[in-house]
Amino acid sequence: MDAPVDQLHLTDDVALAVRANVAVITTLSAQIAIVEKRLQENVAHTRTAPSLLQYPALDKRLRP
Repeated sequence: MDAPVDQLHLTDDVALAVRANVAVITTLSAQIAIVEKRLQENVAHTRTAPSLLQYPALDKRLRP
């Protein structure tokens, strides 16, 4: 993770901020993948799924 940031030749403070943002994005992406998998496995096949499909962000994740 550090090598690409180092290639940008940023000041130390900016590089630190970029690394922190990359870490947050990486963590959030992993957690979103876990939630999406859980939705697909446990919610997509329930009675409440049709009402959840009205939300565009959930729609594409709940449809098989």
